Amino acid sequence: MTDRLAHRGPDGRGTFFRDGIALGHRRLGVRKEQQPLPNENSRLWIVFDGEIYNAESLYRDLLAHGHYFQTENPHENPAEILLHLFEEDGPDMLHKLNGQFALAIWDEKKRSLFLARDRIGKKPLFYRHENDRMLFASELKSLLTVPGIPHEIDPVALNDFVTYGYVPHPSSIFKGFAKLPPGHFAIWNDGVGNDFVCLEPMSWMTDAPNVPLAPEITGLRSLAPGAVTEFISRLSVESNKD
Repeated sequence: MTDRLAHRGPDGRGTFFRDGIALGHRRLGVRKEQQPLPNENSRLWIVFDGEIYNAESLYRDLLAHGHYFQTENPHENPAEILLHLFEEDGPDMLHKLNGQFALAIWDEKKRSLFLARDRIGKKPLFYRHENDRMLFASELKSLLTVPGIPHEIDPVALNDFVTYGYVPHPSSIFKGFAKLPPGHFAIWNDGVGNDFVCLEPMSWMTDAPNVPLAPEITGLRSLAPGAVTEFISRLSVESNKD
């Protein structure tokens, strides 16, 4: 599966295998962190793609709460920040994130998989939920390499594509595969019944039709200046290094 994503990270590859779980990651040379990345006791494992613009402020807050980091530069290893933030807040950590991201965190003790995607949906995240397993990847073609996976076109999705020029969330062009919508998270619990809680919107994103759109837009706009400022600030720091 990771070989089909080599173009997303041609400079390195990491894998994690444990009973009933396998994670893989492709790395760009500009990234120093090795993924999948564990926390200190190896209970949590993360694979992450994206940028966290407020990484520096999150880093300082976590340090104040007694967390230990392997790196002193928060922008060099945002995945480590996300792990510690998940230790503190669980899924509620998403409310503190300012950036573009797709991530997966495996909790070895709970046998639980947490998937999340940023507000705008800049980073893609596809998944397939079956009775006894959960498959996910940044691109659909990676999932299609799994042996025995059906490759059946969804006629409804095909009609949407012909009509709109794209396939709306959460559908994909293939039956049985879905896209995690922007601003949503999903939780898969391994074990009896393989319980799957999906498409839970974060508080600043909602798919409820009776909720006025204006407050949601206002909330999103209020976050935009901070995100842009954090991004420009980081670019300035990086350019000064050169």
